[in-house]
Amino acid sequence: MRRVFFIVLVAGMIITPIVLIILPADYFDHGESICPSVIFFNRECFGCGTTRATMHMLHLQFREAWHFNRLSFALVPFLLYMYVSLLIKFTRRARYPDGKPKQL
Repeated sequence: MRRVFFIVLVAGMIITPIVLIILPADYFDHGESICPSVIFFNRECFGCGTTRATMHMLHLQFREAWHFNRLSFALVPFLLYMYVSLLIKFTRRARYPDGKPKQL
């Protein structure tokens, strides 16, 4: 059961970026904001535009990403590092459920 969970988790981690790359860069650009800062105070917070900026960075549209959120240029490399680290950790855990490779 645990092995199946990790296989599904790793598959989801591989499929999600592929889906985000297939979607158009402006997929999240339209619609109402769900940020409480915008809803209650009509002011954008430091996190507003992060999703839109990340989508534009995935599609190598850096000028648009800079327009939506400048902090995304620091956040996206960190998230990429965390993503790769977790993917490696989960694949190792799925391959070796007891934590160690078997000795011959």
